[in-house]
Amino acid sequence: VKTKLEAIKGLRALVEKGELENAVRDYIAEKPYLLNPKWETFKVEISVKHILDEAAGEAKLTEDEYEGERKRVDLALRSGEHLLIVEFMQPGKSLDWDHITRCKRYVHLIRNKVRLLTELGIEKVTGLIVADRLEKRPDVLQEIIDLSNNGVYAYDWETLLSQSERTWREYLDILGGRAPEDERIRNIK
Repeated sequence: VKTKLEAIKGLRALVEKGELENAVRDYIAEKPYLLNPKWETFKVEISVKHILDEAAGEAKLTEDEYEGERKRVDLALRSGEHLLIVEFMQPGKSLDWDHITRCKRYVHLIRNKVRLLTELGIEKVTGLIVADRLEKRPDVLQEIIDLSNNGVYAYDWETLLSQSERTWREYLDILGGRAPEDERIRNIK
């Protein structure tokens, strides 16, 4: 738990520096529990890379349309029957329609593809968008609300960090309450 709290500090440092999406994505890919402790058992999913690439092509998120910049799923994580599609924006940048649309289209396309490939064992596909200033525009705010009803959720960076840190600290407190005399737990608090 202490290691996880230290990892959250590391992510907070990247966010506060305004690191580019890729650096933040790579850090989280190694530690998915940073998104939310409930995703501790999630790992980067590579067995469906071809499905993710097909979805990018169908969504027309290719190099041709974006002046050489290839659009793709930022991160796909899986635990058991659940596939989580994550779209990141650079810390400090406001959520925009491009990222909302991209995440929404990916989730819909991937849901349809994995529904047919029953041997994959993916029963649930959800999405997560992480950006800042989610409330900046009323039209974006309404879309976030609508998306949450369809399994695509949003966080701002500070809420993501605070919620993850709070949950892991509460877990540490529970452990400490179960063994208050244990010196190992006292030393990490």
